[in-house]
Amino acid sequence: MERPILTPISPNHLLASQVTDRLRQAIIEGKLAPGEHLPEISLAQQLGVSRSPVREALRLLEREGLVVSVPNRGCFVREFSAQDIDEIFALRVAIESLAAEWAMDRLDEADLEEMANLIEAQRQAAAQGDMERLNQVDISFHEYVCRRCGHSRLVPIWEGIRSQCLMLFHLRLRAYPDYVPRTVLSDHQSFLEAFGERDLARVLALHRQVNQRVVREIKQVLTKLAAGEQPAPEH
Repeated sequence: MERPILTPISPNHLLASQVTDRLRQAIIEGKLAPGEHLPEISLAQQLGVSRSPVREALRLLEREGLVVSVPNRGCFVREFSAQDIDEIFALRVAIESLAAEWAMDRLDEADLEEMANLIEAQRQAAAQGDMERLNQVDISFHEYVCRRCGHSRLVPIWEGIRSQCLMLFHLRLRAYPDYVPRTVLSDHQSFLEAFGERDLARVLALHRQVNQRVVREIKQVLTKLAAGEQPAPEH
């Protein structure tokens, strides 16, 4: 890693957490690219910290699935395979479908209003070209149902794949900057309507349909990037 990517962090008692957050965001946004080496010394110098919080951050990010550790070589940003994509989004469908089943009779008008507010926040982010905000609110929309469903063991499992989903969402968005915001808004509006009608079957069908499309799009991006091509969406 020869180019400077990160800026120094002000030291305090939350240093390791700040380092983790900074590295996570750089990986999710693609500033640290898939396959890129993550040397502790270089990262520590850029962040203005010792190697200890960097080492701790890399261990945490490895648990989140964003970093892989290779014996005698160090840590690298994870590169996703087609199998990885299938596994991540199959798990996402299972988690969010279970959350929907548990949440269906718990969500009230205030919850539906909050979900509508999240869609409006996405619409504003898309209009302003704030793709980082769009992705964050995208994940927050789905996470809202997971947290409101009343299944305490489900949320940690969801959190276990959240960063990987965000990384892949960013990859897709960078490839399809005009296409993805439209699908995110229309997808979430469909989910909101289905929850409002208490139509669990429709919600479960939407989870399968939306994630199957996202999987196809992300695999297309990975294939074309591997071939050195500029990916283009297939509408």
